[in-house]
Amino acid sequence: MQNKTDSSGHHDLTMVPPPPDRRPAVMFLTFLALACAGLGFFCWQSYIQSHWTAVQAEVVKADVLSERVRSSESYGIWVTYRYSVGNVTYSCFDNVLGGGGSKAGAESEVDRHYRPGMKLTVYYNGSSPQESAVEPHYLGRAEIFLLLVLAGLALIPGWTLISQTLAYERQKRKLTHGAENF
Repeated sequence: MQNKTDSSGHHDLTMVPPPPDRRPAVMFLTFLALACAGLGFFCWQSYIQSHWTAVQAEVVKADVLSERVRSSESYGIWVTYRYSVGNVTYSCFDNVLGGGGSKAGAESEVDRHYRPGMKLTVYYNGSSPQESAVEPHYLGRAEIFLLLVLAGLALIPGWTLISQTLAYERQKRKLTHGAENF
């Protein structure tokens, strides 16, 4: 391609191709950033809760709750419990995992582990004792793997976006400043 200049010495930019469409890559990177932020928050919570203090608590009540999404129904166990730190007694509730996905399984789990008056270990935040969890969220292999996969997926459109932009800018400079400078 020839580099054209008009009579005043200005370069003719009509030969510069339009920049590549970056919207799909930017949207994908935005989605990945949000997914990584959510997973990062979960990882941070896992780290914080891994340092919480264990204490004995007493079950006040437990309920099996169902949630229907389209044609699928899932069951969760809500446990209300109380525990003491120092001379202060706290009453909290938490959603616990268990039951194997069926109502009968969840009811069996309640009967085995969460009947009123039963003792259980809960974990509380030492700097804010009213915050507690029956099962603290520990960072597992699945979360670490997912975080690495998301980070790896971000590299593909990120690298594509950067390389397209650099190639476009190189071509634009080449056309505007002449091929002899390259």
